[in-house]
Amino acid sequence: MMASQLIARFPFGMMPIAILLLAEQRFGSFAVGGLAVGALCIGQAVAGPLNSAVMLRLGFKRVISVLAILSVIAMLAMVAMPTNAPALIALCGLVGFATPPIQPAVRLVYRTIVDDAELGPLFSLHASVQESIWIIGPALTVALVATLGPTASIVAAAAMLATGCAWFVLSRYARLPGDHHDEHTRPRGSVVLQPTIWSSAAVGFFMIGTGAAVEVGIVARFTSEQWVSGLVLAVCAAGSLVGGLAFGHFRPGSRSLVLFGSLFAGGIGLAVVAENPVLLAAALFVSGLGVAPTLSAIFLVVARTLPPAQAAEGYGWVGTGQLTGAALGAAFAGSVVQATAPTTAILLGFVGAMTTLLVAGTTVGRRLDALR
Repeated sequence: MMASQLIARFPFGMMPIAILLLAEQRFGSFAVGGLAVGALCIGQAVAGPLNSAVMLRLGFKRVISVLAILSVIAMLAMVAMPTNAPALIALCGLVGFATPPIQPAVRLVYRTIVDDAELGPLFSLHASVQESIWIIGPALTVALVATLGPTASIVAAAAMLATGCAWFVLSRYARLPGDHHDEHTRPRGSVVLQPTIWSSAAVGFFMIGTGAAVEVGIVARFTSEQWVSGLVLAVCAAGSLVGGLAFGHFRPGSRSLVLFGSLFAGGIGLAVVAENPVLLAAALFVSGLGVAPTLSAIFLVVARTLPPAQAAEGYGWVGTGQLTGAALGAAFAGSVVQATAPTTAILLGFVGAMTTLLVAGTTVGRRLDALR
């Protein structure tokens, strides 16, 4: 289950850089690229809770299959429209809106495979393993762009999405918990009003928005050396992988979230003043150490406080917070880079990282303390 969802989600580690470089190649504008990446993230943010709720009502295999087909068609259409910037932005939004709800589905499936005591370490492992998306994805994307062009990376992403979704829905383990039918009368959208959800969504909003801004700044900084940006971003993701494995045994709470947030913010602060790619990669490795443990904590608090029917939609809302942050971070950073310099986007990311530290320690951390 972990491997299949990993392949299905792999395209979204490739698409942001591919879109940025495609827009820069076609239109000579990172601002257009930032808007297109923002549209992709907004589409995912809007559709996340809706698709998660529909998944429980209509069957997740059917919903994931239909959305995967729509998303692949939209991705291939991006390749076929070479000169129309509004069309590119609109298609990116459609790809986002049609993103299959793999993340909520697999987190519910995990509850049928392990007991509650094992759920925390499994979520930590899941958060760590998914960092391979951000390690391999950027490097693979810039390699394809350098050899075959941006369109080749988008076609490859579409093929991975189709393969991963097919493997996921055909797996014999792909079944949902049996107690999710008793709450279908609950008003849709009411889950987001629960403090657990909006606090977790807020942490994800600032952390992922920070990452999106930093990513735009790095891609813009190394436009003439695309392979460098891919390697630097891969090192950052490697830091998150190491952090998830190293801190996965921690019992998350306010103290541990302050530690993870400090690593995240401190690394980005060092990246602002890094003068060469090696120092920049080292700084972002330190920053990455805090990412996977923090993301694991915000999904764990949802799993431990909500029943499956609410948790499915809750995961969608938390994802919406993250994706909204990514959309705003990418769009704003693209405009900032176009008007000033790439380093300004990284500085913007540092402000977001400090906010992440503050919000994580005072909201989700305290809720996890109360569950002990």
